Amino acid sequence: TPGSFAILDDVVVTAKFVDCIYVEAANRCAGIKVTSYPEVNPWDKIDLSGSMIVSAGEKAIDCSTWSTVVSGPLGALGIRGSCLGGAGWDFVSSTGAGQQGIDGAKGLNNIGLLVRISGRYTWVNSTTFTVNDGSGAVTCVVPAGVSIQQGWQFVSVTGISSVSVNGS
Repeated sequence: TPGSFAILDDVVVTAKFVDCIYVEAANRCAGIKVTSYPEVNPWDKIDLSGSMIVSAGEKAIDCSTWSTVVSGPLGALGIRGSCLGGAGWDFVSSTGAGQQGIDGAKGLNNIGLLVRISGRYTWVNSTTFTVNDGSGAVTCVVPAGVSIQQGWQFVSVTGISSVSVNGS
């Protein structure tokens, strides 16, 4: 629930962006966005704590304390496009508890997890493309410094399952 305090031990940093990082439990049961993040690198295993918030429609932790434990990789979870995001996970709109799911998505909520999808590539612009594995198109936004080509036909993409808020 937003405003509550969270403590995470032995989570793996799976992505680092300008404004946030993503961490995931080593047993792959959950992942979450972290704002006000520590100086860490992907694959660092850390302990952290902070207040629960909602950031761009996604549950997040506004980190207040942390410590680095060790470093080591965590593989991506292979997933179908129709399962990205997943259904809601104990979401209560009146309190903001849980994690809201994706309209029409199937399966377990996987927002915040490191995932991999493969399929037909469609170029949108220099920072965005779609991947369609036959179950529906998934929009992919590449981080700064990554280049994509218009002529690609098929791709395999590894990244964080995330959300964006439409109409705001």
